[in-house]
Amino acid sequence: MTSKKTYSKTQLWVSGLALLLCLTLFAGLTYAWFTSTVTNSGNIITAGTVKLSANWYDIGEDGKAAGDGYNFSKPIITETTWEPGLENAKYIEIKNEGNLNTKFRVGLNIPGYDATKTNLTEVIKFYVEEVDGLNDLGTQPVPYQSLTALDSDGNGSFFTAYNHFDVTQPQEKQTQVYRLAYKFCATAGNAYQGLNLNEVTLTIGGIQELADGDDLVFVSNIDELMTALIPEDSALLSGGKDGSTIVFLNNIELTADQWTTYQVTPGFDIDPD
Repeated sequence: MTSKKTYSKTQLWVSGLALLLCLTLFAGLTYAWFTSTVTNSGNIITAGTVKLSANWYDIGEDGKAAGDGYNFSKPIITETTWEPGLENAKYIEIKNEGNLNTKFRVGLNIPGYDATKTNLTEVIKFYVEEVDGLNDLGTQPVPYQSLTALDSDGNGSFFTAYNHFDVTQPQEKQTQVYRLAYKFCATAGNAYQGLNLNEVTLTIGGIQELADGDDLVFVSNIDELMTALIPEDSALLSGGKDGSTIVFLNNIELTADQWTTYQVTPGFDIDPD
């Protein structure tokens, strides 16, 4: 009799647990939410590149490029025992190997240049002109008097005007050829004997060309810097013209007199970024 009662209580407990489990499952189903997920993966952002390469060539008697050319790391100007009246020229081929619109120019720099002393830059003139191609008959030398000498910033740097590569143009438009010409003026006197130009550096500088409405201001000397920084309606140095980004092409040092001349506000500095 006792054993039968115990069995009935066990059945009752099992039935109760089963009922509780059913209620729990039912409650879970009652409060479930429908969901849906759509995934888009594999997205990539790749920065563009500004990349220029260059080679240089000797010029043959017919005005065409001679030989296969040289890597730009090889010195272009290697004249020795030069004398007044001599001249020479080379071709420089610049290629756009990047994928961004690029603004570029050719520059010469002469370390230790001092415009107040007798030096060869007074009697050796540099000229750069655009030409159609390395083997174009139209690239034959022209009289120097028809060329414009490179502009100097007064500190030993000489630059051409800016040129542009537009990546939307065909591949043949991604190459620009220049003729670099230089001459020892025939009027040079005895004061220039034995002088030399050491470590003349030829540089091709390129930078991303921004979209319309953006303004990049390139500066290589104090006058260009102050023109970029001083608004037209003010004589005082400000933080730069609205919307412009100033790009330094080389180091610029200000003397004490220049700080005074340009009325630089005490405490003014230029963000190195």
